[in-house]
Amino acid sequence: MSKPHLFQSRTHGDGEPTVSVLPAQVPEQEIDEGSEGPQILTEPRQATTRSKFDEGARGIKLAIRAESGFFAHAYRGLLIAICAVILGVSSTGWCFLIVSAALVLVAETFRCAIIATVDLIAEPGDPRARAAREIASGGLLFASITSGCLTVMVLSAKLSEMLGW
Repeated sequence: MSKPHLFQSRTHGDGEPTVSVLPAQVPEQEIDEGSEGPQILTEPRQATTRSKFDEGARGIKLAIRAESGFFAHAYRGLLIAICAVILGVSSTGWCFLIVSAALVLVAETFRCAIIATVDLIAEPGDPRARAAREIASGGLLFASITSGCLTVMVLSAKLSEMLGW
């Protein structure tokens, strides 16, 4: 399992760890460079729809770069889409396939975010951090199994229809 390299962890002069995000992710007016190091201000900001979409796009880009599982899921999704085109899956079947693929990608994104956060705030070897990582991976496994079952049901139903079973 690859460790995400999205964030930098720094320590104060007294050795206490502090969490920081990449500079491109937080506008300068939201960072307070006080005596305790960079801290993100908690004042609410007026985010525009455009800035929310930009933030989401940066998040997807970071998740894809940090986790190779996205490429494995994309490869499997491409193979499933090719099979669905060849078999001539109905529009309802396509809906199931698209929703199940999206479910897996959302679960992978949450898993990546949870692991990155846990890596920032937990000490190496912390059993609670390990439990959080395993729970996040369990959620992805559950989504993958559900997606696999839906895919098998849609493709096998169409294949059995074509073969006259």
